[in-house]
Amino acid sequence: MMFGRVLAIIVVMCSSARGDVVLGNLSDPLVTSTLFGSGSTVTYKAVGLEMPAERDFRMGAVTLSMNFPNPSPRPEVAIWSGQSAPSQLLTSLTATGPLTGAGEFTFISPGEFVLEGGRRYWLRMSAQTGSPQFLWSATSINAAGAPDPTGVAQYLGFLANGAPSGFKNRFQIVGWPVRCGADLTGSSDPDAPGYGVPDGVVDISDFFYFLDQFVAGNLEVADLTGSSDMDSPWYGAPDGVLDLSDLFYFLDRFFEGCR
Repeated sequence: MMFGRVLAIIVVMCSSARGDVVLGNLSDPLVTSTLFGSGSTVTYKAVGLEMPAERDFRMGAVTLSMNFPNPSPRPEVAIWSGQSAPSQLLTSLTATGPLTGAGEFTFISPGEFVLEGGRRYWLRMSAQTGSPQFLWSATSINAAGAPDPTGVAQYLGFLANGAPSGFKNRFQIVGWPVRCGADLTGSSDPDAPGYGVPDGVVDISDFFYFLDQFVAGNLEVADLTGSSDMDSPWYGAPDGVLDLSDLFYFLDRFFEGCR
């Protein structure tokens, strides 16, 4: 039985988990930086985005181009809501690795977080009181000097301490459409035109299609989570590995249906 095969196989495959770029500019060159922490006048820096109407996205990794030259930095990275500026904290993000040196650093939400269609959000950076200095790399020192961040969301601009800022700091937010989180196919028949094409309905065809992709080792479809524990920071964040956590996460989405 196919179900028995799924339970018997743990496929370990290292690869980059894919998703849609909600908004980002990591491909733009590094030109300058914004200083945070001890001695800085920057209280916070934020970039705004407006999600497309009626399109919800499950937020995955948030990648920031940073430089941590000092030990024990204490950045505060979070998603806020607000019409024209960050006004309400929604979720604080956790770093997935050590914060040292210069490079691209990944932050994730502690549990599933959905960017809802039509709403405005702010990716907000600040430093905890007493934090050593660190830097958030930027693409330009003026608003006209670099392209705007792009993605499925609308770019609203950067703010520094609540005022418009020309420093376009480097970041990327990745997400996956979740209006019907388990809607993967219109048919379980590989020869049908609707095979692998979502149809707006969650039914048994989606279940069998997921099992097919899981057994085949298809990371793009079946790598859904790094943990089946809803309290884990890896819940809902693909980790480049196929295992039973992905199966259980899919079942959560399957029984959830469309929302």
